[in-house]
Amino acid sequence: MKRIAVVLSLLLVVSVSYAEVSFGGLDLSRDELLLFSAQADVPGRAPYTALFASDLSRVGGQFSQSVAGGDVLRGVPLVPLTFFPEVMSHVPATGQIQIQNRFGLFRADIATGRFEPVPGYPGFADGARIPQGRILPTLSSPDGRYLLVTEPVSAAYGRLVLIPAEGSGGAAATRRRTIVADRVELSTQIPLVRWSPDSRYFVYGHSGAIYYYSIAQFETDRVPVESFRRLGEGSIASVRWAPDNSLYYLSGSLVYQIRDTEFFTRSLYSGLLQIGTIRGKLPFAYDPNFDGFWIAPTGESILLSKGGRNLFVLFLDTDDFVDAGQVLGLPSLFLPRNTRVRQVEWSNAGDVVVLTGDVSGDDGAAVFRLRLRPGVEGLAFERMPDARVRSIHLSPDQSRIALVTTDGVRLRTSGWVEERFVPVTDPLHAVWIDAQRVVVAGSATIEAVSVSGARTLVGLSQADDHSLLPGGTVVARVGERRYELSLTRRTDSGIAVSAWSASQRTLNPKNTASERFRVFLEALSGSYRTVVMVRRTQGVGTSRLFASPEARYEAFPADDEPVDFDYFTHGSRIRRREVALVFSAIDDVGGLTDILMSLKAYGLRATFFVNGEFIRRHPAAVNEIADAGHEIGSLFFAHFDMADRRFQITSDFIREGLSRNEDEYYAATGRELSLLWHAPYHFVSDEIVSAGRSANYTYVGRDVDSLDWVSTATAERLGQLYLKSADLIERVLAEKRPGSIVSMRVGIPDDGRGTRDDYAFHRLDVLLNGLIERGYRVVPVSTLIENAR
Repeated sequence: MKRIAVVLSLLLVVSVSYAEVSFGGLDLSRDELLLFSAQADVPGRAPYTALFASDLSRVGGQFSQSVAGGDVLRGVPLVPLTFFPEVMSHVPATGQIQIQNRFGLFRADIATGRFEPVPGYPGFADGARIPQGRILPTLSSPDGRYLLVTEPVSAAYGRLVLIPAEGSGGAAATRRRTIVADRVELSTQIPLVRWSPDSRYFVYGHSGAIYYYSIAQFETDRVPVESFRRLGEGSIASVRWAPDNSLYYLSGSLVYQIRDTEFFTRSLYSGLLQIGTIRGKLPFAYDPNFDGFWIAPTGESILLSKGGRNLFVLFLDTDDFVDAGQVLGLPSLFLPRNTRVRQVEWSNAGDVVVLTGDVSGDDGAAVFRLRLRPGVEGLAFERMPDARVRSIHLSPDQSRIALVTTDGVRLRTSGWVEERFVPVTDPLHAVWIDAQRVVVAGSATIEAVSVSGARTLVGLSQADDHSLLPGGTVVARVGERRYELSLTRRTDSGIAVSAWSASQRTLNPKNTASERFRVFLEALSGSYRTVVMVRRTQGVGTSRLFASPEARYEAFPADDEPVDFDYFTHGSRIRRREVALVFSAIDDVGGLTDILMSLKAYGLRATFFVNGEFIRRHPAAVNEIADAGHEIGSLFFAHFDMADRRFQITSDFIREGLSRNEDEYYAATGRELSLLWHAPYHFVSDEIVSAGRSANYTYVGRDVDSLDWVSTATAERLGQLYLKSADLIERVLAEKRPGSIVSMRVGIPDDGRGTRDDYAFHRLDVLLNGLIERGYRVVPVSTLIENAR
């Protein structure tokens, strides 16, 4: 019994440690208005707090109702008061800003400062579960009438759903949600959809193909089946809309332009007609897995990102066979391998502004500018002096650009003259709402800032503390400043909320009891750490204020498995829900930047294994891994198959190979390797394990092989082992257990005859989200070893 008690206690501690949301800040007024807060853990950044109001006076004779997750109060509203901008966008047709976070989707009128939930979107106040990990972005049509939402159906797949934003008027307001596609690959980083500028169409990609969808056909119930809406092979990275609502599609080395009036005919007769009009040719084949592009507003040129980092400006021309007598040196920009293009702004006048970033985050941001003029030679990208830039935003009239930096927003003219610097605490997003005003959303407040310097409070992102005063006045403290708003009961059982304004009021001590109720917190073991409970003081009854999700964490095994600390293949199966991701760097750096950026975005450490050849070829990449704080072990000094009978593998050979790799690593980094290793191809034998042990090394095995190394050519020999990246993710999540070691690789698998159709490192965010949803933490191998002892 003592052992069982210890295990149960440990499991309780672990489940609490990995949960995502905790509630608190209870403050109940005498007239039964209630304030409470919800603190959400967000991967890669500090937790934030959302403030909510409720009205217990609405509780009638029937105290509660049964729902999944327990009894909850009946008929009690939950009203959000703060709106942390995990994602922010502008709805041009309505002039509103749209904010999405894990508690819901909201739109705000800038003039009134009032936020309203977008009807039809499932938010926390409507009973939806608060998601964990990084959220899947929702895309609104430019006219604001429709939403495109991805609803997960499994770890790596979801449904693409079209939802009318009710109340926006027109036929959209009367229609229900519609499933556009049943099985799309999930991603928190790669957009799944692109809306046309006039909101009449959108295109989406899944399963290696691109499809269009017509809103006019939807509103008249004439949507063809998906196979008749197929535009061609590729992904969403293969297409972009031009301002004239034509679609540009890159396939191979050709650039196609598709007019919106051609969609149905071109897709219906795709076997007979080319997909569009050829507008130009590329000097190399376009790979949507790694490349990107942007179209000039005039449609006459293209900015091509090869490999996600090298930029080329190409003037589109369909005839490149004969030399016309003039050869132009076209502008290009070659960026380091650890760098990615984050944003591009392109004006009608031909000014191109590019924001790049690397794995170091804000410190690695750089801004480049090109004044593109057709027919002019000697054009070049110029690096601008701006540092620590998070995003760039061109004004609607293209006369200004806003640069969001870590300490505020810089407003510059098109000639790059700074008009104004607006200091903002931790700015996260910015959107222009007209030619004179930009809305800046930070981790504390949301403000509209004018070019003249005037600042108007739109809302609060979060509050450090709060208090409910008599009469329904809410006071919130944000840093050293205080703000207030008023709550008013509505006749429809809701709560009317005024806009926030500056306040001189002080915060009162919080109260948890009224004449009829007491409120308190109850600890949980699922994805909610706590839940708000309401207890009647007159009569009998205790109920939850809102539904809490049932714990979805997998049960621990009844017994642990033996752990071999010389040949370490897994950690403890019963002590913690944790796994180690191990990445083997063999000879190629492909995908390394994506891996490091994803791990940084989630604030996680992994274990990398490097061999001597990789160190010699890519010393800067090895330093990048080390500088990011990851654990680095040895993959031996050379990459070859130790099972090959042509080689004689002795203990001395193993020790010398490990020692030589230590020296290679030290010469490249000035650091020492961790005393962890595995042989090439994960070959293992008693002899090499013993030899490594004699040099104080632990041999690291694996109990989950991701199979991301299987190429299309290898698939011909291995058949069913080849899986799409989304299926690889689902397989890993199905096979992992507490203490698992999941092996993955750095680089593009290529045996000289084939690679892959897609790559798991591009969907590492989906794997990390899946682990978080299941209550797992990602740790280095050394932590698994320590926690297993």
